Amino acid sequence: MHIATVVNSAFESVLNKVESSAKSAQETAALFAGSPEVVEAFTIAHTGNISDERSEQSQAAREYIREFMHDELTNYKS
Repeated sequence: MHIATVVNSAFESVLNKVESSAKSAQETAALFAGSPEVVEAFTIAHTGNISDERSEQSQAAREYIREFMHDELTNYKS
């Protein structure tokens, strides 16, 4: 087998896995996107600079989501 064929095959395999993972992540995120807790987290984040991941409000929003998602994240990690 020519090396270019092997490399292309490996590249396609990785690309397919990345696309599959991205689709799965989007589907999972869609389950929670409209929940009141997620909306509240966005509200908290928007009280500061939403573009600054280091802002206090952004951190507070992440902590709020982590608390809300604790059980789901625990199950996901298991």
